[in-house]
Amino acid sequence: MTLTLAQARTILDKTLAAAREKKLKPLGVAVVDSRGALRAYAEEDGNPILRSKMASGKAFGSVSFGTGSRRLHQIGVERPHMAAALIEMSGGALVPVPGGVLVRDKAGAMLGAVGVSGDTSDNDEAAAIAGIEAAGFVAETGGSRPPTARMRSLNGLTDGHSLGAPAAPESCVRIGSAAGPSGRKSR
Repeated sequence: MTLTLAQARTILDKTLAAAREKKLKPLGVAVVDSRGALRAYAEEDGNPILRSKMASGKAFGSVSFGTGSRRLHQIGVERPHMAAALIEMSGGALVPVPGGVLVRDKAGAMLGAVGVSGDTSDNDEAAAIAGIEAAGFVAETGGSRPPTARMRSLNGLTDGHSLGAPAAPESCVRIGSAAGPSGRKSR
């Protein structure tokens, strides 16, 4: 299963709406399907020429490795040689910084990813999460750290909610679900 064009456009519109509501800097938003093929892209006025490549690279990297780009960033920090190899293997198409978020259905199947670029990486990621969730899907950041107050605010979360399980390196965002420690529902 993969994202339809209509679903991709909804995610894109919801992501940009969340960014405007929170007064983020102008963003570029790329939505790719489960193959990594671009389904929708929009860029707000005032962005530099490479914004589309950065947003697309975050989304493509997430789908290519089955994890949000926050995990790819962690790999780069922990093992720079590995990150360099991943970038080389992808022909330079991969951007290993937060802001690439997997899109999953409620059953946990990967449908695609969203890549956002234009503000801080944390804010890019928060906008992607807000758009994915507002469109009725589940967001997976690939991160293991708890959200900042700014990220919780962007997503309308309270202290009782988390964007991911701190102990799990690849956690799914499942607000209000019966997710296990990995963030995925038990089968």
